[in-house]
Amino acid sequence: MLSIYLDKSCSMWKVRKMVEDHNHPLIPLKLVHQIPNHRTMTDADKAQVDSMHRHGLPPSKIMGLIAGQAGGYEFAGFTKKDLDNYIERNLRSKIIEGDVNATLNYLHGKAEDAPMMIVRHSLTDDDKLEHLFWADDLSLFDYQYFGDVLAFDSTYRKNKYNRPLVIFSATNHHRQTCIFGFGLLADEQTKSYKWLLDNFSEAMMNKHPSLVITDGDNAMKSAIEEVFPNATHRLCAWHLYKNAVSHIKDPEFREKFKKCLYAKFECDEFEEYWHDMVERFNLVGNDWVEKQYRRKEQWATAYLSSKFCAGFRTTSRCEGINSFIKSFVDSRDSILALVQNLERALRDYRNNEIVAEFETINGEHVPTTGLHSLERHAASVYTREIFWEILEEIKSVAALDIVSSGSRSTTTEYKIIKYGRPDHEYIVLYDQDTQKMVCQCQRWDSYGIPCSHMFCVMKREQIKELPETLILKRWTKDVKKIDDDQGNINGKEDEERSILMRIGALSVASSRMIYLGGRKLSHFRYTMNEICRVTNDLEAKLEQTISPEKGKKVGDPSVAKSKGAPKVRKDENKRRQCSNCNQTGHTKRKCIERTAEKDVQHNDRMFSEDEFEDGVESVSIPNDQTQ
Repeated sequence: MLSIYLDKSCSMWKVRKMVEDHNHPLIPLKLVHQIPNHRTMTDADKAQVDSMHRHGLPPSKIMGLIAGQAGGYEFAGFTKKDLDNYIERNLRSKIIEGDVNATLNYLHGKAEDAPMMIVRHSLTDDDKLEHLFWADDLSLFDYQYFGDVLAFDSTYRKNKYNRPLVIFSATNHHRQTCIFGFGLLADEQTKSYKWLLDNFSEAMMNKHPSLVITDGDNAMKSAIEEVFPNATHRLCAWHLYKNAVSHIKDPEFREKFKKCLYAKFECDEFEEYWHDMVERFNLVGNDWVEKQYRRKEQWATAYLSSKFCAGFRTTSRCEGINSFIKSFVDSRDSILALVQNLERALRDYRNNEIVAEFETINGEHVPTTGLHSLERHAASVYTREIFWEILEEIKSVAALDIVSSGSRSTTTEYKIIKYGRPDHEYIVLYDQDTQKMVCQCQRWDSYGIPCSHMFCVMKREQIKELPETLILKRWTKDVKKIDDDQGNINGKEDEERSILMRIGALSVASSRMIYLGGRKLSHFRYTMNEICRVTNDLEAKLEQTISPEKGKKVGDPSVAKSKGAPKVRKDENKRRQCSNCNQTGHTKRKCIERTAEKDVQHNDRMFSEDEFEDGVESVSIPNDQTQ
């Protein structure tokens, strides 16, 4: 206890009494690190926390790592709560002027270093964020090569505003997921999707995909028909099968329906199989079954086998992306944190492509089949993943046999059967002049790789290398390589597309130089000096520079309502009654009478305090009080 008083003669505070003994037990030594005065984060701790949090580690793992380095939580110097508070203060300091303004400033700042980056947003009537779309230069570059098939899906609970997040994705030449851009929408209405697709199309130089795959959302479907009228809209087979499980309880029917989804029927075979299935399970007139039949051209493989889909039959890649980014984003994230975390996830996807590129370039294949020349040529042309698929087609030639052939002009018709299925013939047409092949199985049309029947014909014709007509460039190693004469194109959009492709090609070509330049300090200095010299020369030749567009301040969005039935409170229909005045319509916490009583008590207390003399000079703490 410490008692002091004010000595007015010298205007100084003096100690009247001091009791050094504690009237309560002292904190045990093992709990001392919990006392606030003993907890502090050093600058080194803060730097380490910033680095780990910036690279995606959650606070719990950061705390565990620091405690492990220190030898225990008691030696870390701070608690998990201190760590959470520090991270929260850091996040809040970045969005002082508003979450959306901080996000737009961050994206526009990145656009200054990458002028091809696209950032678009729209506002509500009260100047709040409505929609947001962004895509960096590498995403735009990838779309020019792999944008023939597009998949996109929306997911909730990735930000504190509950705004649906839309991710545009596809597959690259390594059969890996590549991302073309992100969208944050106010809702999942048709006009919102149309705004997003319009901006996406404009950002991609109005190059439209040939096929778009979604989960079947009606708003998405309407927007796709408006923006991409010539694109084939394919429904996700996995979602359809899931709907079949919920609508038709018969497990045997679900297996039959699954065969309708994936089996390689001819159109007439599909029709016969479908009608037999519906009659067998007494589902004639069933609303759900009839609805699926009416839109069979959007999901049945029999009707989509002639459409190039790059191996897409479901939105599983979208679901995989959503699952993957769960480790990067949180439902409590601000929009700025969401954008930055998605950027980290995007870096991971692009690193996977670099690893696959390395394995493709440095791998050397040893022939394993009798068609050595075709196998070697395929290994030299295609990426590693695509080559494994083609190798399976080459191996399947052993089970095939040409039963007949006939020529008409320069075209030869081959009829091929497979061992064990002599009643099913495949017809392959081969033009000797153009070396073009067409197979009845349509695997080339849908997947872009030669089928086993084509390889069987190549074997008969003694063809040593794959014809150019059967090599789809999107699957090759050199898909991103640009020829010297490429780019002599007419039209503004083609010119912009050519510029974008050249930028991407330079980015790919410079990756090796960057790796070598960072190996040694002398190499780093040389590389940096040369980059600066070339950059200065190019800037001197340019007549103008591009600066990103910056707008006025934008307000943070309101929390969006997710899909589904609204949550209804159990006592919603009951009138709440105040326990203070016994009236309905409010609670005790908002009772006017109780508030008035509090004001009177407060005024009385303030009046009684004013009655004390101004010279109260001692402060003491009772012995029985503990703190």
